[in-house]
Amino acid sequence: MASSCEEPWGGTALVSGRAPAVCLGRETCGELEVAERREWLAANGRGSYASGTVANMLTRGYHGLLVAPAKPPLERSVLLSKFEESVIIGEARFEISSNEYPDAIEPKGYRYLTNFELSPFPTWTFDLDGVKVRKSIFMPHRPNAV
Repeated sequence: MASSCEEPWGGTALVSGRAPAVCLGRETCGELEVAERREWLAANGRGSYASGTVANMLTRGYHGLLVAPAKPPLERSVLLSKFEESVIIGEARFEISSNEYPDAIEPKGYRYLTNFELSPFPTWTFDLDGVKVRKSIFMPHRPNAV
């Protein structure tokens, strides 16, 4: 069964008949104050993980794309924090990352975010002037990889 995450109400979808998926629509994703408080986490089963916010911002010291322990399960370090992502369509460039600074949010990629789903991997959908772009983060079971 395909995910029904595109439902306008952003409710819970059922994926493969197993576990409920987290599904957030434009009303959550497009509001920075809400999206930056919603967090996701993906783990590899050995103590490493990736985590962040729905708004694609790192708001805590332990957020990152690859956080791994030096001596499992202790002494975790952020090995890969994030990527600054851009999409170029024709002559237009869209910055889809978001970063929080003391006096600004730059770039403001959250403005293009229409959907976030966790089923089972974190996946963002962006609307870039009518072109839908999806970004997913996959953390395999066991290896320290993302």
